[in-house]
Amino acid sequence: MLKELEDIVKSTQVIPMVTDDFIDYALLATQYINTQNLGISKASHIKVTKNKPFIVKILNTFAFEEPSWTKTDVLKNLINLGSLPAVE
Repeated sequence: MLKELEDIVKSTQVIPMVTDDFIDYALLATQYINTQNLGISKASHIKVTKNKPFIVKILNTFAFEEPSWTKTDVLKNLINLGSLPAVE
């Protein structure tokens, strides 16, 4: 086990990183997403799908009745998916 750890440590390399290697997700969220209309503090369920990631569905009840989801587009006005910067 110790030999395996030594081999792992010896085979690693340090890759220097600069500021441009990091993504500021808080800045991107501020520029592109508007969550004011979500009412997230009153939500009992939140649903987001990979097909429409900027449509957030909120359910405000725990009742066993037929659920009534509220759909909210969280992209700011004049923003579309094609205008978002590439994140790799």
